[in-house]
Amino acid sequence: MYPEFIRPEFVRPADVSIEEFNAFLEKNAKNTKKHFVKTDWCRGFSVVIKRSVIEKIGKVDEIYGLAYFDDVDYSVTAIEAGFLCLRALDTYVYHHRNVTFFEILKMGKWNELHEKNKLIYYKKWGKPLKLAIVLDKKICKNRHMLDKVEDTVFYLARKQHHIKIWCPEKLPDRFQYTNIKLKTYHPLLLRLILFFDLYMNKRKRLEKRYNAVLDYGKEKDAEKFNRFIIETVDNLKEKTKESINVNV
Repeated sequence: MYPEFIRPEFVRPADVSIEEFNAFLEKNAKNTKKHFVKTDWCRGFSVVIKRSVIEKIGKVDEIYGLAYFDDVDYSVTAIEAGFLCLRALDTYVYHHRNVTFFEILKMGKWNELHEKNKLIYYKKWGKPLKLAIVLDKKICKNRHMLDKVEDTVFYLARKQHHIKIWCPEKLPDRFQYTNIKLKTYHPLLLRLILFFDLYMNKRKRLEKRYNAVLDYGKEKDAEKFNRFIIETVDNLKEKTKESINVNV
């Protein structure tokens, strides 16, 4: 497992220099032998792209203009074509966000472009959803079934959904993806903490709430439930396009 403060969001602590943080990442990757983690999309400020990707899917869509969401769109297009997006775990690239575009697009025009491009992207691909997935001990102990669940969760992660997995077992080599968070608790505490989380979820603003809570513990046929999850979430994401009024 990665230390919590770099798992896998790469948040550099304020009291750690860029050089120190990069050295730590290199050492940690060497010790764990984990140099990459799968990610939902590649952030455009520092990207390496294989020529085979460009040859297959073409260039960046120019509908996004100067910037914003062009990198997300290109990443999703590549994923849909069968490629993987990976984030390096042994390198840190410092990005001073928006400095260039604050200078070029003054008086809040950068925000207008960002919001416009976000709507274009959502109209094309649908909005990413927030999902809670609950596993029980039976699923965690069954390697074959856990493989199937992992396939389903990774399918959802590649669709840019943000997933929180509630699990009664530690699974250090499972669900390694930048937009997946694994919450592990003792079985006796899991349901209690989950209940509190769902209670607090209802008190959040609508856009901050879970779009779906999917509980394997309440289903007898887990494989059938996997298919149900994919179909349900795909339909929910497709419906998010309906309320977006923008020309693509």
